[in-house]
Formats: sequence, C-alpha cells, structure tokens
Amino acid sequence: MGNMEQATVVQEVLERIDAAAIDGRAHNIRHRQHQLHQLSGALQRNADKICEAIGLDSGFDDDEVAFEFSQSINTIRTLYEQLNLQSALDEEYAANNKDNLSARMPFGIVVIRPGQHCRLFSIISPVATAIAAGNCVIVEIPNSLGHLDSFLRSELTTSLDPDGFAIVSKAVTVSRLSSDYVVVDQTLSDTTKESSLVSDSKALTVAIVDRTADVEQAASAICTARFRFKGRSPYAPDVIMVNEWVRDDFVSACLKLSSSHAASTVSAKKSGSALNGRTSHYPRDDFTVLFDSCGVRLVEGTRK
Repeated sequence: MGNMEQATVVQEVLERIDAAAIDGRAHNIRHRQHQLHQLSGALQRNADKICEAIGLDSGFDDDEVAFEFSQSINTIRTLYEQLNLQSALDEEYAANNKDNLSARMPFGIVVIRPGQHCRLFSIISPVATAIAAGNCVIVEIPNSLGHLDSFLRSELTTSLDPDGFAIVSKAVTVSRLSSDYVVVDQTLSDTTKESSLVSDSKALTVAIVDRTADVEQAASAICTARFRFKGRSPYAPDVIMVNEWVRDDFVSACLKLSSSHAASTVSAKKSGSALNGRTSHYPRDDFTVLFDSCGVRLVEGTRK
C-alpha cells in the first residue's frame, strides 16, 4: 500500500471514529461492558497463540509471558467490575431532575502509542481503560514483522466495535480530529504538548528503602524487579536509595540474591547486563562494584 493510499485509509478511520465520538455511543455503560467482554474474550480464546507470539518477540521465559498475559486479563476484569449499571442509573442527573456535581465526562477519543516493553500489556491496559471510561480508541501499531502486533491487529479489529475502535499503521494527525482527544504516548514521539499523557521510558526509576523496611523483603522485591524480563523493564529500579541504618543488611541481602541469580544465569555473555543502560552516562569512578559475575553487576554509588 502506497503512502497516498495509507493516508486515505487513516483519514477514513479518523472520520469514522470522530463520528462515533460525536454521537456518544461509547458513553453507554452497557456498550462499555460489552466491549470489555469482547476484548477479554478475544484474548482468552487465543491465549496460546498470544503467549507464543510474546515469547517469540520478546524472548521472555514462560513464567514472564504468563505473568504479562494474566496482568492484561486482570486489568480488563478489574475495569469491568468497576462498571455498575445501577450506580450509573442512580447518578443519572437528568432522570432525577437535579445536578450531578461529581459527573465526569470522557475525553471522546484516546490515541494510544504503545511502548515496546511488555507489548501486550502496553496495548491492552490503556485500551481497556479508555473503553471503560467511555472513549473511542485509536491505536498506532506500525507495520512490522512482530508476531504479536500482526495478531492483535487482526484479532482486535474484528472483535471490537469498528466504529469505536481502530488500529492504524501511521501516526495520527490529531489536529484533524473535531472531537476532544487525549494522546497516551509511551514512545516519546508526540510533539503535541496539549492533551497528552507521556510516559518517559528513558527516565530513571528510583526505589527507596527506609529504616523501617523489611530488608529481606525489600531486597527480594527490588532484585526480582531488576532481573526479571531480561532486565529491560522501564519500571525496574535503576537507583536505590537506602537509609544508612539498614545499608549493611540490605547490601548483604542483595549480594546473596545477586549470587543466586548469577548462578542460574547460563546464557549471559558479558558482565554488567543487569546494570541498566540508563545509568551508563554516570562516570564509572562514582561506582564501587560490590558484585560482578555471570552478567550481574551490583554497584554502590559513592558520590556525595
């Protein structure tokens, strides 16, 4: 498909979604429940294929793939359970001839630019949230050789309302939309400052361990977050701030867990893979290496 044809297709999608947002069909609670039910059903019917696609694209182990899939399903279930028909009727201010001061209105259209890490969850979570809030949804998924992207593009577009949900392969020019919109950007590609929710995946993630913490539990949680998903999670701790009163116990616990992880790492090819690249711009003189083996490096900052 040429650029002109793609532009025409995207424009047709925008017009269709825009019309659906204007007529307000996505506001109806029964419609929202039905769409979430359809979304959950599409995932559960194809669980094996989706998990296989995640594994092929990401290289995650079976437990990590299963965790990502289950979190996606749980997100939909939680949002569905929060939609209560009776509560919606009780809050209908027009029917009760009174003002509803706590009423909340959806944006209208949500444009989603999903990140690459945990691709399924990065797509399903904002899609389900937008639907539950009563919005029409456009997801930008560029044409690629990714197994998961190809599968979701086919399955979701046939399972969800075609007038209220669409997947496009090119970036949406949001200025063409006549309805109110918000852009959920996990790629930092959005140049629009207004009506944007931006997740900076390159920003450092900080964990704090205070003196009242359960040191063993804190070390276990932090090491698990750091080492799982091949150490590439944008939410894995890059910097850990530890209260000096528990510093020695925390370091000892981390050393024990790091040693355990290193012993189980048979595919590591070079040292330092557990040190996130987002900290690589710091001078090496600022780090004291506490542990360095089999692809795992534990360091302590010495900068004052």
